[in-house]
Amino acid sequence: MSPSPTISSLLIEASRMGALVAPPRPASYDEKVALVLQGGGALGSYQAGVYEALSTADYPPDWVAGISIGAVNAAIIAGNPPERRVARLRQFWEGITAPPAWWPAWLNATLGAGWGDHRKAAAADKLPEALRVTPEAQFLYAFGCVTTMDIVGLIDRASEVQGHAKDYEFSRRTMEARWARGRADAETTLRASPSLAPMPPELGARTFDVLTEARKAAAADSASSRTTRAAARIG
Repeated sequence: MSPSPTISSLLIEASRMGALVAPPRPASYDEKVALVLQGGGALGSYQAGVYEALSTADYPPDWVAGISIGAVNAAIIAGNPPERRVARLRQFWEGITAPPAWWPAWLNATLGAGWGDHRKAAAADKLPEALRVTPEAQFLYAFGCVTTMDIVGLIDRASEVQGHAKDYEFSRRTMEARWARGRADAETTLRASPSLAPMPPELGARTFDVLTEARKAAAADSASSRTTRAAARIG
């Protein structure tokens, strides 16, 4: 069996093919997509950008859940028809980041999301028939997880230091920047789509952090290039 492609190789292939969007949803793709949003106050605009990217791909969430500001975003998503969700998120975030009338105009210049695929597992079917039908096995099965799961994590890792006020820094400029990062990060992750690779039979769950692995690959490539240039100068 050939090894699964790495995330960096998937991104390279997507770049080589000029892919700007996620791969088309395969006809055989029958997984449920759950969007889980954490808390973090003003950081929630990053989540809105993530949802906007998901809404334009073939993998919109079937389920959505959240806590704190993530619950607010989740309620807006769940409480509106699909065609109005992004607009309602935008309306909410523009509303809470609008400066008050007395706010000096010159001052206007001044956490994470994740989704997962749930797939039905056939673990119980691997038990011998005589064992599977026992009351003990049925009791345990009722409390067990009968799905396999791919967990895709996204965290707002801004290039600049955000400081201790990041949770309550509700300026319009910061909101727009976080929203844009959320969308860009989700689009990068969707282009790689590592969860489309078959789940190895020995696994029940996988986690993916496309952005971190992509940064590590880029850093390794940069270091390799510097080493090659240095060797060329020595030679």
